[in-house]
Amino acid sequence: MKFMTFNNSCFFTALANLLEDFDIDIEDRDIIKDSYIPYIFSFKDNVYHSGYSIQEADVLNDYLKQYILSFKEKKYTTGSLEERKHNLIKELRKTKYRKIVSLKLYSNEEWHATIFEEFRDSQFHFTNMRRNDDNRLTRISLTYDELFEKLADVVQYGYLERDTKFIVLNKKSIFNNSLSVLNSYMVALKEYVNNSYDIEKRIDSRDKLFKALLLNYLDISSLMCWNELHNDLKILQRQYLDSFKVKDVIRLSDYMDVKLIGKCFLKIKQLIHDNKSIKYYHGSKIKNLKQLHPSVSIHDKEYVYLTTKKEVALMYTVNAIESFYEKNNLDKPKKFHPWYSYGFKNGKLQLEEYYEGAIEETYKGKSGVLYEVEEPMILSNPTNIFCAAVTEEEVGVVKQTEIIDLYELFIQYEKEGIIDINWYHSLTGNVKKHRIDMIKESIQHFSLTQDQNHNYIVFLKAKFPELF
Repeated sequence: MKFMTFNNSCFFTALANLLEDFDIDIEDRDIIKDSYIPYIFSFKDNVYHSGYSIQEADVLNDYLKQYILSFKEKKYTTGSLEERKHNLIKELRKTKYRKIVSLKLYSNEEWHATIFEEFRDSQFHFTNMRRNDDNRLTRISLTYDELFEKLADVVQYGYLERDTKFIVLNKKSIFNNSLSVLNSYMVALKEYVNNSYDIEKRIDSRDKLFKALLLNYLDISSLMCWNELHNDLKILQRQYLDSFKVKDVIRLSDYMDVKLIGKCFLKIKQLIHDNKSIKYYHGSKIKNLKQLHPSVSIHDKEYVYLTTKKEVALMYTVNAIESFYEKNNLDKPKKFHPWYSYGFKNGKLQLEEYYEGAIEETYKGKSGVLYEVEEPMILSNPTNIFCAAVTEEEVGVVKQTEIIDLYELFIQYEKEGIIDINWYHSLTGNVKKHRIDMIKESIQHFSLTQDQNHNYIVFLKAKFPELF
């Protein structure tokens, strides 16, 4: 089980605990750090949000798709608040799976994400992931009536499920919106600190205006090791908290460094700007391309195929069937059937050997070019590979890197833990049989049984003669 790293990270801690059900061992801070959350600001319900209060499903799912998972929410929106709460509780009584449910644990506390574990002995059992004094998780057991009182006014629960359909997140739009919100936020905060307010109004503005910068983003800057920004925010936080020692009407600019506030906003804007261009890659055996042009592949439509992972792009620089034809001095067809044997495990590329020596035969001595490209305006994902995207646009090349020997690079990647190679000699009999079944299905799918001279069939006859 996972504990909360920060005071406000209950939702992400709950998510990390649900991921354990899928044998994924990460912490709340890992989800935040490795997603786009540190670069997102939003404004909803008259409140500025950052860090742990950014819980949009599309942003979370862009992170979770590497695990072939998605985050789902069940919202109760019809009927009165009482009816919605009753309907949620009835469903919890029947469920067999853990869910994230928001409760108000104490009368003076905001809604807090907990994990619903089970309904047993006429009580609903939850886990609260805050550490307590004896360093154990706090178990909460509630009767029907107690749960009814503690449920959040937004009646919903969240859960994880397997997913195989991946949508490409419009990152440009998200980052541009974040910068726009940040600009508005800076104006609103500077205007506030330059006006005078009594203690009640200052308390009222605390969560709406100051929390996103001086609490949530203070944690974010620490998590991301943005040390200069973190130290500046600590100074501003201390100044802000000291101002509450005064109960009279005051102007916060007399207590807080307004220039430092502006400096922090400029730093954050630069961080967002530096990271808003997401890197996409394309692998090719052709050097010195300046533009990538759409072409037809297995989807019968002209696309440029891209990926966010360098190792995946490099894998696609060499087709195993083409390598086989070259090694055996066979006459090449105009176009080769694609053969790239791989998979993913928790987001890591798994190069798969379907026959002895496949990786070496395919990649040994082969060169390739890794192209880093501009992010297209319109992207989609007909491949349903989590790290892939396609565009129908021509794409400009930003950078190219030539690899002299792809086999040597992949061996190095395996040593560094970037990829795994599942060597043929390590496979069980059941795995080998399953792969043969997959090849048979592929032959049927592409209707190749009648064309014995097709390059795919020629390749398979040589490598898997038992099929024929």
